[in-house]
Amino acid sequence: PLVQKMHWEDYSGTGYTGGVSATLTKNITAGNFVLVYVAWSSTSSKPTQVTDGTNVFTEIAAAYGTDVGNNQYQTAYYYSNHPGGTASVSATWAGSRNYTGMQVVEYQRIDNTAPINVAGAQQQNTPGTAVNALSSGSVSMTAAGVVTGFTQATVDLSGIVTAGSGFTKQNTSDFTVFEDKTENTTGTTSATFTTTSTSNSYVTSIVVLKLK
Repeated sequence: PLVQKMHWEDYSGTGYTGGVSATLTKNITAGNFVLVYVAWSSTSSKPTQVTDGTNVFTEIAAAYGTDVGNNQYQTAYYYSNHPGGTASVSATWAGSRNYTGMQVVEYQRIDNTAPINVAGAQQQNTPGTAVNALSSGSVSMTAAGVVTGFTQATVDLSGIVTAGSGFTKQNTSDFTVFEDKTENTTGTTSATFTTTSTSNSYVTSIVVLKLK
C-alpha cells in the first residue's frame, strides 16, 4: 500500500512561527490516501491547519499524544480519496514553537469511506532498552489494514530507535520515527519501537488504516 513518503524535522531548537512543510518527491495520485504525523514543542496548541494548499486535512483526534512535563506534543492528520496533484503538505500554528517534525505518507488501496480503523497514543517516561519497549499502547483492529506508528524523543537526543517486530522503519531519524506494516488479521495490536537510550522518554502514536 505504501506509495511514497517524506520526512522533515528540525531538532536543533530553532524556533518557527507560521508553518513548516514537507514535499513528496512526486505528485499524489488521485484516489490515494495521505497520512501526516506532526510533532512539536513549546506550545500545547495543535496546528491551526494542515493542508496541501488546496485541501485541508482532518485530525485523527485519538492519535494526539502529549508529554506535558517535557513540553512535547504530537498528532496525526489525513486526507482520504485525494484529488491528486500537489505534493507539498504544510502544518501551521498560531504561535511559535520548536523541535518540530513532520512525516507525510501516501498509501493506495485504503478504504475511502471509513479509512481510520482505530488510533491511540501513549507517553512513557524512560521506558528502557528492552525489545519493543516503546509502545503506543494496545488498540483493537476490527479489519485487515495498515498499522502505522510514530514516536518522538521528548527529553534528549540520545539513542538509536529501531522499528518494532514486524514493522519497517520508514525514515532515518532517531528523534521522530515512523514505521508501518500490513496486518491481515483482526484483534489487539500496538505500534512498538526499540531504543538504545536509557534516559530518554517518548510519546508513541498508532493509526490503523482500513484496506479496501
